[in-house]
Amino acid sequence: MTFDIFGLGNAIVDNTVFVSDDFLKETSLSKGSMKLVNAKEQVELIARCQGLALELKAGGSVANSIWSAMASGARVAFSGKVSTDEAGLFYKNEFTKHGIEFPVSLLESDIPTGTCLVLTSPDAERTMSTNLSAAIHLSADDLDLELIATSKYLFCEGYLWTQEPSRKACLSAFEQAKKAGVSIAFSYSDPFVVEQFRDDFRNISKEYCDLIFCNALEASSLAQRETALSSLEYIASILGQGQAFVTLGREGSLICDAGNIEKCPSKFNNSIKSIDSNGAGDAFAGGVLHALSQNSTCLEAACWGNFLGAELVQIHGARLDINKKDYKEAFKRI
Repeated sequence: MTFDIFGLGNAIVDNTVFVSDDFLKETSLSKGSMKLVNAKEQVELIARCQGLALELKAGGSVANSIWSAMASGARVAFSGKVSTDEAGLFYKNEFTKHGIEFPVSLLESDIPTGTCLVLTSPDAERTMSTNLSAAIHLSADDLDLELIATSKYLFCEGYLWTQEPSRKACLSAFEQAKKAGVSIAFSYSDPFVVEQFRDDFRNISKEYCDLIFCNALEASSLAQRETALSSLEYIASILGQGQAFVTLGREGSLICDAGNIEKCPSKFNNSIKSIDSNGAGDAFAGGVLHALSQNSTCLEAACWGNFLGAELVQIHGARLDINKKDYKEAFKRI
């Protein structure tokens, strides 16, 4: 079977909860950011949330994008490492029961499945505390190179750069995709990741990538420029004939296709109430990749991505609710 999109990323079970700004101030977390923590720190943070309405959801950045692509009608696969514990079995089942291929063996170890505590504040901003645990054991040996080679797109996340085994897995996947003529998409993931690996991201964008996803802060961090537009112009100079999408929240997105830049208007309107921004950029990327795999133009793809992002911010959590809306039918009408 061939796939529209093969995703590679950290497999993380999200613990999502609404909190006050005062709650955030009492932690060591910077509002709107993602911080890597050890197991002890994660347990202590989750303990602070006792008495609040914690929800358990399968997560991870590229994994969320793969979900949105599936919801749109794409044939998809995702590779990420989870353990054989209850959380890992829950995670894998969430994918396979919806037809998402999960071609990775589970980690047979006392190491637990990775978790992310997602704290959503009253302004809908999300702040994340992540303990990767089993996720860091994703390696090149876990890759199904044949599935990658027969996909239209390979999509990897910048978060993989924070651990050496997953970084090597990402580079191995890039090499396989490049050799097979598969289009390579990459997400810069988070400003703190870009800050740490700016030179690497510039190099791989130039050497491997056909398509880049980032938000305005990530673009600015990579380009070391002040505005989203000038940052995108810099990214375009690296990509050459490639494509790049910069999300702007309520303002929509900027698109670059082979050096030509245009703006895709937002799908937000006064009737949309944003309650949780977690995963909005992931939903955008999944929607764009699905649309491009179906031969949509970059502008059409960005419009669909904007629509999915606007849909997602109206619910709690980073996954579109496919039980309440038929996104496959909605996509046919774009």
